[in-house]
Amino acid sequence: MTKRIAKILFIALLLISGFSCAAIKPEPAQEETKPTAEQNSSEGEIAAAQASSSSNSNPAQQISPDALVKDLYKVHGQDFENQSERILDGKSRRLLDKYFDKNLADLFWKDLTLHQEEVGVIDFDPFYNAQDIEIKNLSVGKAQIEGEKATVAVTFNNYSQKETVTYLLAKKNGAWKISDIRYKSGDTLLKYFKENAQSEASNRNFEGTYQVGETTATVKPVKMAFELRWAKGSGVMMFFFEGKDAGKYRFSSEDTGKGKDTFVFDNESSNAGKFIRADCKEMPVRKIK
Repeated sequence: MTKRIAKILFIALLLISGFSCAAIKPEPAQEETKPTAEQNSSEGEIAAAQASSSSNSNPAQQISPDALVKDLYKVHGQDFENQSERILDGKSRRLLDKYFDKNLADLFWKDLTLHQEEVGVIDFDPFYNAQDIEIKNLSVGKAQIEGEKATVAVTFNNYSQKETVTYLLAKKNGAWKISDIRYKSGDTLLKYFKENAQSEASNRNFEGTYQVGETTATVKPVKMAFELRWAKGSGVMMFFFEGKDAGKYRFSSEDTGKGKDTFVFDNESSNAGKFIRADCKEMPVRKIK
């Protein structure tokens, strides 16, 4: 009986020892899972898409045409003397490039920087179509959008006169930019710039020596005018470009009370034409050098 009890106790000890070893036996370590090349590529595409989405959601790029025009009037304002940032001060292109496409911004910048001491196209406020302003009831209308083009009408009262200025916009690289301004008369800002370029070309070509009837005259450009000296005679006459009429380019003298003398050239090269004296006598004109 004693031997049997001892055997049972021995077997029990062996079982207890086995369970203890199993309880403390360490689990095999799990290997660290490394991303495959395919996973890396997929994650990279997602990150790029997120970055692109973030960039496209930039409010500055998504601003609507009418919101852009509203911001232009907010910055331009009416109190010109106290503005800290003036769109048309000729000192920086930053605001020009913000609101206008490259073509119109370039024309503004050239006019503002080359005509600092003389009158260029911008001899008026292009956003109010006036030189003197007292603005009330300004309202920026809702944009009319057709594809990549849009128009925005702005109405206001200047003194007692009701005015409408219409902005033409185009989408450039995902952002709306003003490409032209149309006025109540039907004229546009681009038209004014084009006419001024033609005028300046004619002004440059008017310089030289001319055969006028039986005598000659020498023309020299000065600030916003031309000095003319006759070969026979003394003193200087001042002439000014009067514009283009039926394909002819006209330069007239100051009116001294007896009428004006006028050169009428056949084209902008100012090579040939006629001279109309104040007494209406006409003489042929040609440039000789």
